[in-house]
Amino acid sequence: ITQRDYKGIICGNKNEVIKLEKLISTKEEYKDIDKLYFIDKDFSDNCSFDNIYCLPSYSIENEYSKIEVLKNILINEFSLDSEQADFNKVINYFNKTRAEFHTNTLLLNSWLSCQNKIREKTQNSTRLKIDHTIGNYFKNPVNIDLETISDFSDLDNKDKIETIFNEAPKVDTDILNKEIAKFDQSDYCSTFRGKFELRFFISFLSRLQGEIGKKDSDLFDKKHKCSLKFEYPSALTSLSIYAITPDCLVEYLNMKRKNVA
Repeated sequence: ITQRDYKGIICGNKNEVIKLEKLISTKEEYKDIDKLYFIDKDFSDNCSFDNIYCLPSYSIENEYSKIEVLKNILINEFSLDSEQADFNKVINYFNKTRAEFHTNTLLLNSWLSCQNKIREKTQNSTRLKIDHTIGNYFKNPVNIDLETISDFSDLDNKDKIETIFNEAPKVDTDILNKEIAKFDQSDYCSTFRGKFELRFFISFLSRLQGEIGKKDSDLFDKKHKCSLKFEYPSALTSLSIYAITPDCLVEYLNMKRKNVA
């Protein structure tokens, strides 16, 4: 959009980007340098800053995991037509399985959101090491039948979660219930933790590829090949052409381009 080369600076997390923007804005020697800042929304309720672009969803991974992305992948990588019965079967499997996945991770996302609020309130920089602690539950959450997900019963109540994250602050039940109610009014695909969403998405695509590529599939009418590898570590690169670009990101870049023209 800007048609200009840029040098990226990875700060580590959202708070460090905010600190860096505040620091640079006080330095006279950087006044004439063109600067753009990008952060994820995470679980924050308020993500409004004058000079910093905040993604409207939890993180960039959410923009890779939406049904619009799936539809484009089915058309361009699996050579499915949107009018075909198999196309609609995939969409139905995806919607059903994702709804189950969201139901089983609503409590966990709500609890993690409460932890984020505690961290913001106390200014505590301690991290929960989520992927290290519970990453195994999300390695391949979609089962081969494309209709069910793996077992999340170890994460189905507050006590179990707080036993696993035994060093984390305890969350009041009433506060947790309010957070659950808040999420229930939101679009889970945008507000749930992005790494969970992308893990589910890649798992579904991988399972789909194995099943729809069979000569005699029990689930689909025809065989459809796809040469793209669906692997979580490389997903942000391999699927980048299909990721959703929010309108507000384009607006931010265009605004900055006009400011330096």
